[in-house]
Parts: sequence; C-alpha cells; structure tokens
Amino acid sequence: QQLTSFVGRGKVVADLKRLLFEARLLMLLGPGGAGKTRLSIQVATEVLNEFPGGVWWIELAPLADPALVGQTVAAVLGIREAGGRPVVETLVDELRHRQLLLIFDNCEHLVGACAVLANTLLRKCPGLRILASSRERLGIDGELHYRVPSLTLPAPGQTVTAAEAREFEAVALFCDRARAATSKFALTDANADTVVSICRRLDGIPLALELAAARTRALSVEELERRLDNCFKILTGGNRSALPRQQTLRALIDWSYDMLKPPEKKLLSRLSVFAGGFEYDAAEQVCTDAEVEEFEILDLLTSLVDKSLVVADTERELTRYSLLETVRQYARDRLEESGESAIYRQRHLDALRRFAADAADAIEGKGAARCADRYEIEHDNIRAAIDFAQSSPETAGKALELANNTWVFWYQRGYYRELAARMPAILAATEHMGQTESRATGLLASANAHLMRGDYEQACRQFEESLRIQRDLGAPLPVWRALFNYGNALNLVGKLTEARSCLEEALRMSATIPKTEAGSHINLGETLALMGDFAGARAHLHEALGRYQESGNNSAIAEIEGFLGRMCQQEGGLDEAEVHYRRALELLRTDRFVGFGYFVGPYCFAQLALARRDFGRAARLFGAHAMMRERLGTPLPPVIRAECAEAEATLRAELGVPQFQAEWKWGRA
Repeated sequence: QQLTSFVGRGKVVADLKRLLFEARLLMLLGPGGAGKTRLSIQVATEVLNEFPGGVWWIELAPLADPALVGQTVAAVLGIREAGGRPVVETLVDELRHRQLLLIFDNCEHLVGACAVLANTLLRKCPGLRILASSRERLGIDGELHYRVPSLTLPAPGQTVTAAEAREFEAVALFCDRARAATSKFALTDANADTVVSICRRLDGIPLALELAAARTRALSVEELERRLDNCFKILTGGNRSALPRQQTLRALIDWSYDMLKPPEKKLLSRLSVFAGGFEYDAAEQVCTDAEVEEFEILDLLTSLVDKSLVVADTERELTRYSLLETVRQYARDRLEESGESAIYRQRHLDALRRFAADAADAIEGKGAARCADRYEIEHDNIRAAIDFAQSSPETAGKALELANNTWVFWYQRGYYRELAARMPAILAATEHMGQTESRATGLLASANAHLMRGDYEQACRQFEESLRIQRDLGAPLPVWRALFNYGNALNLVGKLTEARSCLEEALRMSATIPKTEAGSHINLGETLALMGDFAGARAHLHEALGRYQESGNNSAIAEIEGFLGRMCQQEGGLDEAEVHYRRALELLRTDRFVGFGYFVGPYCFAQLALARRDFGRAARLFGAHAMMRERLGTPLPPVIRAECAEAEATLRAELGVPQFQAEWKWGRA
C-alpha cells in the first residue's frame, strides 16, 4: 500500500498496460528519479487480476553481486534452491506452467545478469511476462522499450492561471507534495508562474519535484525558485525510508555517473557546455581531444543515450541531443572539478562564432526563415556563449562578434528586450578595443534595439556614432549600412527631411556597392510615402520590389506591400489596400518575421476597418495591436502616434466608451 497519492500519468499507465500484453519483456527506460518504480507499482496494481500465478516484485537495487539475481528471484517466489543445481533450472521447472508477471526494478547495475536470466526464463516459460525498469536496455530479443516521459508542463513562455496550471502533471505533483509538507501551501494565480518555473527547471522529474516540494516547509516558492541555480544544495532531505541514492538529487545522479566508463564520464562533463541541445557534428567539434577522439564520439554518445543521461530527439531532420537540466548542472560541476571548463567553453564559443558567421549571410535573403529557425534552435547556445565571452576582457571581442552576427535574428523574431539588454553590456566590455568596424556594427545593433524599445534619443545618438566611426574607417559597405539603418530610424521618429537626405546619400553610394540598391530604394520610398509624395514613393518601392523578388527576401517584400497598401488606403482604394495587406501578412507568416508584423498585421487592418466604418472590428484590432506591442516591449513610434490617437478618439465617439473598451479588451485577449 503506497502512502502517497499517484498523480497524473493516466495515458502512460494505459499505454503500459496495453504494451505489457503485446510484448513479453517490457522495459521502462529513463533517468534516475523519472518515476519508473512508481509507474511499475501502479501498473502491477492494475493488472493483478490478469495473472493467476501472481505479480511478483523483484527489488534489485540493494544487490551488488550479479550472481545473486537468480537467487533473489527464487527467494521472492518462495522457491527453494536444489543443492548442486543451477538456480535458473529450478526457476524454469517451477514457472514453466504458470501465468505470472515478474517486475525487475532497478536493473541498470546488473544489466548483464538480468539479461541472461530474463532471456532464459522467457524462452522456457511461455506464461511468463516481465516488466523491468532500468536506465539502459537489457539488449535481448523480444525486448520492447518504453521511455518514461517527464511529467507534463505548460509550453515554454505560456502564462497560466492556478486552475490551468493544475491540469499539468508536474505542477499537480509539486502541489500535492507541497501541501503534504505544509498545510499553508496554496497554488494561486499570483504564484502559478513561479511554480511552473520550478517544475520546468527540474525537467518535470518526479523525484526532483518531490524533493523541491519538501523545501516549502521553510521557503516560499519564490525563494525556492531563486535557489535552483544550484539545485544539488537545495534538493536534499528526501524520504528517510527511501534508498540512500533517492534521498538527494546528487546521490541519484552519482549512482548513474559512477557506472560510466572513463571516456563516457569525460564526454558527459564536456557536453554540459551546450545549452538547449546540440547535434552530433557540434559534439565532435567541441568535445574531442587525445582522450576522446572523433571516431569514438558516436559510440559514446549512443551509450549515454542508452543509459538515459542524454536525450535524443530523432523527430528532427538532424537528430538533436540534449541533457536534462539537472544532469547538465551535475555534469557542469564535474567539468569544473576537472579544471577543463574554460577549455571547452572556449571551444563551444568558437563553434557558435562559426555558426553565426555563416548564418548571418543568409538571414536577410532567400531562405531567411529557415536560417532564422536554425538561429532559434541554437539560441540558448548563443546566449551561453556570449555570457562566457563577455565575462573576460580577453574574449569580450568574440562576444561582440557573435552578437553582431546575431542581432538581425533578434530583430526579425522580436527579441527586442534581449537585444536591448545585451548590447550595452557587450559594448561596455569592449570599449577598450577602440573605434573598430565591429564596435560600429555593435552600436548599430544597439541603436536598433533602443529604437524598437522607444528610447529614440539614445537610438539616434548610437546611429550617429556608428555612422561617424564607419565614415572615419572609410569602407563603403559599412558606411552604406549605417546610412540605411539611420535613415529608417529617422523615418520612425518622424524626422522625414533628415531621413530623406540620409537615404538619398545611401542611394548614391549604392551605384558602386553591389546588392545594396534595393535597400536604398525601399527606405527612401517609405520616406516619400510618409511625406505624401506617393508617385515618388511608388517609383522607389516598385524598383525595390522587383529586386527583392529576384533575391527572395520575403520580409522586405512584405514591408513594401504594407506601404503600397497604406498609400492605396489613403487614396480611398480600400479593396486594393486589403490585397496588399494580405500579401504582406502571408509573407510574414511564412517567414515568421515579427519585426514588421506588429505594424502590417493588426494595425493596418484596424485602420482599414475604421475606413470601412466597421467600428467594432477596428476597436478589436487596435486592442490586438496594443497587446502585441506590449508583449514585444515596443511603444508606438512617433510617426504614427497622432493618427493612432485620432483613430481611437473616433472609435470612442462612434461606439461610446463602454462598448469601445469592451471591444478593445476582447481584441487584447
């Protein structure tokens, strides 16, 4: 009889009960603490009546001698060993005609002995089935593997209420055990996101969640979440009746680590430098040396996957490997202890620099969406590499290089807060390097972040400084880039005469700089459109459109379609405007480009609905636009502030304030 409730796992239990009658040897695989033992107990309880010969629990964790496995099974079944006769033969004779289920719990340290015994019994006892739990497979014929998943969690970034959070298994288990620890614990809307964060940082692993929940006797969930950066110090003091290795998180992972061969230990510790996963080629680049050679990586990596210390996601085009965060923290500590941490973090940094240098050339052209998706996959690795690089004056320049090759991705996918937070620190760390092209590019990136965050004065100062440095250095292409970006900024802040001068200079430079004319035409066309010169604007925008269609730059094409639509709308061509807006929106959805989407999406369609006197729809779309800007941390740019205020005033007058507010609120939701 279990003394604590069994939480969640309904689908997993149903799957295991079905599979148990499809395969005679069912292996539950997973890392320590994943809940394999508790699942086995639950399944055994629910299938008890299906086995006339009984369901028998074989606890193998205390055994150290492989020779004792057969004797332990015999003892549990009450079978006496015959003198001078191998115990396996006695077991076969006794079980040959019985229908029963044996549950082998904790096989990983006795894999060889368990495999031999299971193979013999299953071949000679047709009514026997075995359910076994381990961190690695037995490797015999007929073995069916079931990888025990972590408990369910909300999607990353998903904000939930207390009621919504309770529907997820990890949260439900944490709350159940926290209430057992202290009657004062309650899940509320105010602490739900913190509890979810705790559960996510502990990978949804049941044992880790139970150890964390026990700490609520002395800590609030906010204090607990802050202390999880070193979870091994906080996650101790488990159930005293449990096995010693299940009373602390470190002891649990020690158990698995101690069974590894030396090369496996080295690779596991080196893999901890990756954040958010890695592919085989990256592991080969970063983790090899004279002790772990390239030709060994695949076999060692496969072994770590088999032993449930590395997770392999084979659903992708390229298999993606990762470490559970608890395992990664443990492996990182081991790498620090070895004195090799700086070496392999430097290698990791260099690998990310090579990745970003290659990807930066493709992020604004044909295939930009696929390139941005690759950045998205490596985003956590990029963050970790920048954090490491900017921590030392010797490597700060590499942090700037990596950020310079990443900022367009941050901009396109709407990571404005991150861009704004990172660039000042990186620029400060590299100030000693002087007025270089790399610094000027960093200033340009930082300026774009300030621009999207609404700090227009700082943005313009940095654009001007970047342009000054590039002019002093004299290379034409970097000067053009500075003019192009500064002109765009001046458009957004409404300084249209200055923008026109800046962008006309950029257009003149484009005559001698390949692949820059389209960019000059698009920004100058937008300037003229904002100044009311629609004929001049269309000439430049159509020139840019043709060039971008040739190069396949969908985000630029969408921007052009958006401005063409605005001009049509202002001229009264509402249907034609809608055609342009829909083209733009489709392209932005295809490339998942956020940078211009908040404008051409709800804002343009809100203005279109207002022009058609569909006031309720207009109010809802303006509400959606406001919510989108808030999520991105992007205020209204000065160039459209007045028209937006005028539109909202019109809607309040037409709908009345209560209805306007209701429609606005609906749109925000």
